[in-house]
Parts: sequence; C-alpha cells; structure tokens
Amino acid sequence: ESEPRDTARRQRQFLTAARLLSFPSTISITETPPPSQSTVDQFLSHLSSIAQISSLVPGDFVPPSILLGDTNIEEYAELDVLRSAPLSFIDTFAALHPVPAGAVYLTHPTFATTYDSPFASFPKRLDYVLAKGSSAATNGIRVRAARTVGSGVVRDVEGKEMRQEGGKEGKLFPSDHLGVVVELEIARTLAY
Repeated sequence: ESEPRDTARRQRQFLTAARLLSFPSTISITETPPPSQSTVDQFLSHLSSIAQISSLVPGDFVPPSILLGDTNIEEYAELDVLRSAPLSFIDTFAALHPVPAGAVYLTHPTFATTYDSPFASFPKRLDYVLAKGSSAATNGIRVRAARTVGSGVVRDVEGKEMRQEGGKEGKLFPSDHLGVVVELEIARTLAY
C-alpha cells in the first residue's frame, strides 16, 4: 500500500514482489523496515548481473509469474523496473490495446471513470496485470484476450438503475475502478 505520490515506496514494493516471484531460491525476504535506496540499488545491480547469464543453471527452473492489482502509480514509467530486462514483465492489457498516438494515459483509464467530481477530471490507468513467462527469449506468455469490466450501472432486482450521489450522472457503479480481465496462454517449458 502506498500513497499516490510515494514513488520510492512503490518501487521497493514492485522490486520485492518481482524478486520473490522471479528468483525465489536466491533470496529470503523479511523486509521490516522497508529496504533502503542502497538496497534497491544493490538489487538492481544484482538483476543486471543475472541478465548477462546466457542460460539458467540446469534444474534452476523459474516459473511463470503474474503481478496484478491497483498500483497507485502516478506515471507509467514507474513500471519500467518490472517491464525492462532482466525482469521483462509484459503489460498484458497494453499488449492487445497499444497506446493511441497522443494519448495522455496508456490505453483505457481504469480509475475515476465512474464518478463525476472531483475524480472525473483526472482518470488514470492504475490497474494492471503484468506477466512473465519462464522463457527469457519469448517471455513464454501469449495474451489471448484483454478487456475492462465494471463500467455498467448497478441495477436492482427489478432491473432499475441504482442511484448514488457523486456517481457519474448520479448513478451507482460497482467501483471507482474498472476491473481488468485477461486470458493468458502460458508456454509449457521442460527443465532437464
């Protein structure tokens, strides 16, 4: 959990999650208090050295990993630490819905789409499904489908639209975020 402007804490959280998923046999985590910036820098250096290894040690299988949720990021660049080598997580939604030329936000906003004021003036994409396959060359992941859900007005048992003060046009929506649903095909990799 982090405040919207707490980018340093978010970066530590992203790196902690990524290293737990990507390198489970090489680390032990009990990060209380959170790691210092020098720890983050050391881990980034460690990742760079791992990226130079051309193949995994036999029997050292790294399973596919998926990171998902409400990131609270201010800018898409905050995810670069996860999306760039050697971690190379892919943004599954963006894989099928590329950035339109001149877009302010990457693809469709998922936050502040269901309220009038004050959120309507700054809709953002905060909700992500990031995936990493077991094969560094192809990422071992194929995105088959990606969509958002939850943009419809909530209805009562009789089918009548429910109302809510502050909701867009005074209507009730499932959340102030849209859900992101993706269908992934994960390549099967055999380790010898």
